[in-house]
Amino acid sequence: MRLKLGQKIISGYFLIIAFLVLVGYFGIKGMNAIEYEYGEVNTHRTISTHIWELSNNYNGQFAHALLYIQKQDQAAIDEFNELEAETEEVLAETRKLDLSNEEKEKLERIAALDEEFCGEIRQVFQLVSAGNMAAAQASMKEIEEDIDQIDVIIHEWDGTNDKSVEEHIAMAEEGSHSAMRNNYVVMAVAAIFGILAGLLISRSISKPVMNLAAAAGQIAKGDLSVSIPDVRTKDEVQTLNEAFRTMLSNLRELISKVNDSAQNVAATSEELSTNSDEAAKATQQVANAIQEVARGASQQTSFVTGTMDTVGQVNSAIGQIASGAQEQANNITSTADMVTQMAASIEEVASGAQTVTQSAEKTKVAADKGEQSVEQTIKGMEGIKGKVFESANKIRELGEHSQQIGEIIQVIDDIAEQTNLLALNAAIEAARAGEHGKGFAVVADEVRKLAERSGKATKEIAELITNIQKLTAEAVTAMEQGTGEVEQGVWLAHDAGNALKEILRNVEETYRQVQNISAAAEEISASSQEVVKAVDNVSSITEENTAATEQLTAASSQVGAAMESISSVTEETSAAAQEVSASTEEMTASIEEISSASQTLAAMAEELREMVARFRL
Repeated sequence: MRLKLGQKIISGYFLIIAFLVLVGYFGIKGMNAIEYEYGEVNTHRTISTHIWELSNNYNGQFAHALLYIQKQDQAAIDEFNELEAETEEVLAETRKLDLSNEEKEKLERIAALDEEFCGEIRQVFQLVSAGNMAAAQASMKEIEEDIDQIDVIIHEWDGTNDKSVEEHIAMAEEGSHSAMRNNYVVMAVAAIFGILAGLLISRSISKPVMNLAAAAGQIAKGDLSVSIPDVRTKDEVQTLNEAFRTMLSNLRELISKVNDSAQNVAATSEELSTNSDEAAKATQQVANAIQEVARGASQQTSFVTGTMDTVGQVNSAIGQIASGAQEQANNITSTADMVTQMAASIEEVASGAQTVTQSAEKTKVAADKGEQSVEQTIKGMEGIKGKVFESANKIRELGEHSQQIGEIIQVIDDIAEQTNLLALNAAIEAARAGEHGKGFAVVADEVRKLAERSGKATKEIAELITNIQKLTAEAVTAMEQGTGEVEQGVWLAHDAGNALKEILRNVEETYRQVQNISAAAEEISASSQEVVKAVDNVSSITEENTAATEQLTAASSQVGAAMESISSVTEETSAAAQEVSASTEEMTASIEEISSASQTLAAMAEELREMVARFRL
């Protein structure tokens, strides 16, 4: 069954309360049994007191009857009547007691003998008043036999009462011992279960949390090779442990991907830098070729001018023009090859920039996931921190309840001491009462012994409560230590989250730089296409120039027209050369931007690798 931390703590708390209730139950049950037995003792002692009062009254009445026979004193009759009234009151009070059937039968026999006894005494008073002393004395002998019968019944009843008192006292002592044994057993079991429950709950919380705190410390130092032990507590601690393990796995995957992306960025930046250098060289070669084309066009112009001035130099000029056109064609061909190669390199640069963009985007997504995992871990640690604080508060409340139990035990101890004093006073009063107080003296002595046992038991219970309070304090200390470990884990998780946020910012910056490089590469690719078109135009013009020179060679009569055509072609060649030169300058500027961006990208990749190197997978 899956129990949360609060449910586990409350279960242990209720377990201890149940044992405390059980202790109270056995204590109350034992006290009720003792109270019942001593109530029976008091009842039988009261019966003994009443029957001995009856015996004393009968003896007193008989003595006053003898005194009246001897002195004929009316005061003796008055005393007899008073004792008779007291006897009736004692009989009435005895009937109100909880008597057995046998005791009721004995009481009714005594009442019948009392009625017969009193009637015979009054007859004696009448005989004495009539002066018949002999008959009166003879009647007194018969009355003495009635008193003897009453005494026999009273002695028999008193002996039975004494046995009952002893039996009830023995049962009270046995009940007291049984209650004490039950209380000792229950308190011992409660203490054992309380200690075990506290240790199990504390261990199920503190040990996994300390392991997570240690793992968080290693992760904060950059060691991702740490292993997270399995937890099978089926509560928030296990949930936190699994979330922490998932976070560590995601963090390892993130760092691995960031490392791979950093290496890809570094390799791509190096390749981009190399391609930029090659493109710069090719652009320089294009510029040189265009300059040669321009010089050739200038030479063609001078040649055409010389031809217009001196027709005699036509053949020589035509030869020079043909030579220049051939050289121009060769240069244009070389230029076209270099421009094509440069366009291919630029395409590779654009493709590499696109790959770097995709890698940077994946790295950014992985970093976002890692940041979310760290935030979830921090929330979990905060939850555990709250649960640990709640556990400490519950254990403190248990300590306060133990303190209240100690106060109740102190009250019971005070009651036992007061009972002991009352028993001592009762013993003193019983000693003063003499023979009639012996029964109360026995009861007072038993009450005093019971009070002493109760006082001893309360002291032992107080010691157990003190031990429980000590264990509770130790449990609170352990929970506070666990709280400190949890707080340390929270701070370490915050540090890991900050490190991931820093990595995420660097990844985003890398992503923006890569996008800029990709855009620049696309612009260079477009410019290279324009250069290719311009070179194609120059090549076409050169072919036309070659055709014109061939026409000049074939027909010198057409020199003037050819010279005009060559002049026009040369002007077009010069304009095209200027256009190619401008495009070359733009391409050079773009290549410089790519070179600068690739250097920045390489520096960022190196910084990213240094940050990733802090973590050991």
